[in-house]
Amino acid sequence: MSTLYAAFGFLRWYDSPDSQEEVRSPLVLVPVRLDRESVEAAWTLRADDDDPVTNHCLAELLATDFRVRLPSGPDAEIDTDGPGGLAAYLRRVADLVRSMPRWEVTDGAGLGVFNFQKLAMWEDLSTNADRIA
Repeated sequence: MSTLYAAFGFLRWYDSPDSQEEVRSPLVLVPVRLDRESVEAAWTLRADDDDPVTNHCLAELLATDFRVRLPSGPDAEIDTDGPGGLAAYLRRVADLVRSMPRWEVTDGAGLGVFNFQKLAMWEDLSTNADRIA
């Protein structure tokens, strides 16, 4: 499982209407790897064979804490063959958060290590909510 991702598009949001602390969360993650042919060679960033994924952990947090549901199913698919696939997804997210004060979707890209161990915990809690209660 990849942990190095190129992130595209960010949600700028706040924990509460009066919070002054801005949170920026990536919306689309593309698994990547760093390669080089020798110790002296320059590093090359390459996309892995896996498809881009949406930020599932963010989607769970927003659904649970703010009742904001990010696109799921076919609406969450990103057309990697067409030129506007990422932009279309970011527009869908922007439409969904439009009613949240000071929230916005911004362009941008970044590179980071993302660990999705919490996603398994979220899914387990959701599946077993009745048993836990």
